[in-house]
Amino acid sequence: MNRIPPLNLNRQPRRDSVYVGSTLNGKADGHGVLCHPDGSGYCGEWVNNKRHGYGIETEKMGTKYVYNGQWVNNKKQGNGSCIYNNGNSYIGRWREDNPHGKGVFQWKTGGAVKGVWINGKIEGKAHLIDKNGLQYEAVFRDGKEQSRTPIN
Repeated sequence: MNRIPPLNLNRQPRRDSVYVGSTLNGKADGHGVLCHPDGSGYCGEWVNNKRHGYGIETEKMGTKYVYNGQWVNNKKQGNGSCIYNNGNSYIGRWREDNPHGKGVFQWKTGGAVKGVWINGKIEGKAHLIDKNGLQYEAVFRDGKEQSRTPIN
């Protein structure tokens, strides 16, 4: 077991965090697992102490989210999926820790929307399915639905 100082992952430094995995010059590099006392952690690829490559992050024992996907320089970037604590989920492209590009958001209560996200907000035309299975072409601006037209 290689123990290194708590990693700065764009968050408050945590004491008593444990890293088990490959290191290079005292830094996480290769495949490894980082566990925090509150139950959150990351299992995946590291480069120079940063999450980089494929990995899975769980926040606070699943009370916030679980992200499974690609990372670049400590940020969610590329293809990934996220299940949020309320049961909603997003599968698609990410950039700078936000949904960005093509993706599908699904509500726990039923229904989904498939479209394009810009910096975490759906934008433009999208395919919307409500919780009853009815389908619509919807238009979104800045993450807010502007209109919907039924699809026959």
